Amino acid sequence: MNTLEDRLRDAYRAAAETVRPEALLPDAILSPPNRGRGRPGHGRLAIPLAAAAAVIALAATGAVLLPRAAPGLGGRSTSAGGRPSSADRQPSSADHQPSSARAQPPPAPLTTPGYFVALNWMQRPYMLVVNATTGAQGQRISLPFPAKDLTSVATGDGQTFVVAAPEGQCRTSLYRFSLGVDGTPTALTPFTTVPGVIPTPWDMAVSGSGQTVAYDALACGQRSGPQSGTPQQGFLAVVNTATGQTKRWTFQDNTDSGGHVSISADGGVVGIRNRVLDTSAAPGSLAAHSRVVATDGEFGPSTVLGGLTVSPDGRTGYFSTFRTANDKPVWGSFRLRAFDLATGQTRLVRSFSGVDVHVMFDPTGRYLLAGSVVLTAPTTKLARLDIATGQLTQLNTSWAVNPEIAW
Repeated sequence: MNTLEDRLRDAYRAAAETVRPEALLPDAILSPPNRGRGRPGHGRLAIPLAAAAAVIALAATGAVLLPRAAPGLGGRSTSAGGRPSSADRQPSSADHQPSSARAQPPPAPLTTPGYFVALNWMQRPYMLVVNATTGAQGQRISLPFPAKDLTSVATGDGQTFVVAAPEGQCRTSLYRFSLGVDGTPTALTPFTTVPGVIPTPWDMAVSGSGQTVAYDALACGQRSGPQSGTPQQGFLAVVNTATGQTKRWTFQDNTDSGGHVSISADGGVVGIRNRVLDTSAAPGSLAAHSRVVATDGEFGPSTVLGGLTVSPDGRTGYFSTFRTANDKPVWGSFRLRAFDLATGQTRLVRSFSGVDVHVMFDPTGRYLLAGSVVLTAPTTKLARLDIATGQLTQLNTSWAVNPEIAW
């Protein structure tokens, strides 16, 4: 079967051709750092659409449907600002006591930030602060290095942000910066390096404390590209940046996972492609230690899945679905669905007129930003959805070119 990127490329081409070369920045990035997930020839004006397709290519075609309610998932008693998981805190003697005997610190107060950070990752590098109420552009975030590509930006509390910058073929440097209440960013400062190359904007997530970073990457030393003829080994890593402790779960790239990583605020639940994982699970095979949320064809014979995003409280997974016809997406068929990780029940949240719906929560979990590519041009619409009321507010985002959002 063709990949979902193949399915989307032809459907997007008409929109992509509306962009003239002079409309792009002179030093626009026409392809992300190669991790072997793409195909030759993606460095064209159609790349904004191929990049969008990369998000939708997160669906795990042919995956075996595992039990829907994973132990420890969805029944979590912590709020978004509650007690950190084992991945987010240092071991202590309390870890050997029954959970009921452990002291539970009060939840940290959470508010919805007035600003978010957007990374138009196909341009060199174009990271900016955006007003979360209006969509108006704020300050661009300057880099302390002139010639480094940024592949991802993430936050767990809307105040401290982590930026990924690959270093060679086998490691990624992580930088941090903060936003003031008025949306003014601080300078980026380096704080750690992790193994592997974090390849795209949707391959890294950060817990609410900022201490746990989850990401996926290909193992080093492999020939890049599907033309190598052998399956590529990848891994999901969860890193405690304070202690350096890392856990890994392995997978074969393009077959049973990889891509679109999200994490709950307490660092206890990770979403990756169409799976969820409790980070207390033993290291090993991702397929063996995670659970499938949904599969292609589950919502109709011609329906496939987009990326999965875990809510901050770790109770719900949000994912998009869309119909296909003649192996291409049907415009306007995108639906955002919510999956209760405890009960296994799925509900429809909202329908969208565009294609490639992906979402990002604010730290409270009350609001989410939904991005969708429109048919008339390869630009992205952003809308803020109030989960409690269902109210949808469109933002003014003429600047957006399939951006990654960190809120």
